[in-house]
Amino acid sequence: MTYQQSGLFIVLGLLFAMLIWGRIRYDLVAFAGLVIAVLSGLVDEEIVFAGFGDTLLPSLWLWCLSLVEDWQILELGKLIARFVVRGGAALSAHIGLISVIGAALWALDE
Repeated sequence: MTYQQSGLFIVLGLLFAMLIWGRIRYDLVAFAGLVIAVLSGLVDEEIVFAGFGDTLLPSLWLWCLSLVEDWQILELGKLIARFVVRGGAALSAHIGLISVIGAALWALDE
């Protein structure tokens, strides 16, 4: 194992330990690991941000944002259902109410 490989294993081990510990924000831990790897010469300065030019990153961001948006709509639906839907109402009333709320939320999303 070379110096760079063992150094990176040590840096990654420390990063994982700090992330599991959870006392320091995860973005600061990741940035500190990147800075340590560059300053110690484990990663070349010219290629340190090469991965951000990949087309996968914007796709991943869009996918993550869509998941967050879907989660927010789901939570809003649960909140509305808690106040509007009664346990003794007919099934057709439930279906109609959920359809109207879903259409309204879909219209807001567009």
